[in-house]
Amino acid sequence: MGLGIMALPASVATLGWGPGLSALLAMFALNLYTGLLLWRLRVACPGAMSYTHLGAEVRGRVRVFGVVVGLGLGWESRREVL
Repeated sequence: MGLGIMALPASVATLGWGPGLSALLAMFALNLYTGLLLWRLRVACPGAMSYTHLGAEVRGRVRVFGVVVGLGLGWESRREVL
């Protein structure tokens, strides 16, 4: 269990029920979106076993960080057939 769930009661007590529940639902939506991006990467590169392998498959070894930024901005990876 993470530290965030331990701080949830204090956050709702500080913000109130309406804003606290809204913030919780917003974080839930962002978590689902992050999971969707990771699932798309896993489907595109089934042999990858780590984030480094995923980055090397999608963008090449030089730009591993570009995978996170690129997918967050909606860029699609395109593999060229040689």
